[in-house]
Amino acid sequence: MSTRIGPTTDQALAGALVGHRMAGMEPTETDRAIARRQLSGELTVDDAVREAIAAAVHAR
Repeated sequence: MSTRIGPTTDQALAGALVGHRMAGMEPTETDRAIARRQLSGELTVDDAVREAIAAAVHAR
């Protein structure tokens, strides 16, 4: 039986960044910081979404 090894935070963020770039949606530094905090367990998914929405509204 093999053990599945999950991606590191940096690998997960790199994958998300590439996917967004391919879709023409470049994440901001704030987006990346929020994602890093969520992946590290500092933020819940709901908190990360709230912060991302607030950052987007503030950027307008």
